[in-house]
Amino acid sequence: TEDITSSPIERAEAMSREERENLEDREDIVVVAVDGSPASQTAVRWAANTAMKRGIPLRLAASYTMPQFLYAEGMVPPKELFEDLQAETLEKIEAARAEAHKVAPELKIGHTVAEGSPIDMLLEMSQDVTMIVMGSRGMGGLSGMVMGSVSASVVSHASCPVVVVREDNHVTDSTKYGPVVVGVDGSEVSQKATAYAFREAQARGAALIAVHTW
Repeated sequence: TEDITSSPIERAEAMSREERENLEDREDIVVVAVDGSPASQTAVRWAANTAMKRGIPLRLAASYTMPQFLYAEGMVPPKELFEDLQAETLEKIEAARAEAHKVAPELKIGHTVAEGSPIDMLLEMSQDVTMIVMGSRGMGGLSGMVMGSVSASVVSHASCPVVVVREDNHVTDSTKYGPVVVGVDGSEVSQKATAYAFREAQARGAALIAVHTW
């Protein structure tokens, strides 16, 4: 194993013209998935801090689905049930907004509430935003490396960088800005990951560690 550590980054690694154009087409905003769980609240705090450091807004994203087992195919659920689901989801949004403002009181925060699959919602949003942040319940040991179905699907298919924040992470105020670690193997996708790691390290004023194994 070879471990190469850089000093705090002075500039981001050069990007291709296609990558620069792709970034310019995106809305400069951090999106965080909200579901009311402790893991989600941890992700909200991480996302709020990241948006504050970048000087860009935060968007809270939540979805709701109609419980299919309550209604047979072809039946139309009452309007009151939709209203209750929307109200419950908005309560989660407001709780997340309060949590984010604890971290960054001046941060501009918007929200999106959608009916349907959270995977579909986040994948659609990933086409136009800077970053998506999601929570993950840490389980310890090897099992802790296994993400939930929503996180795994979004990580695999999103069109923008996705950050999965473990609920049981040990990040403190003294360690939250680095270092940034990136695995490198010389492939095209590794080069893109490295360029992104440079930009993240620059945004945080942190060191960058490149890890390569053979």
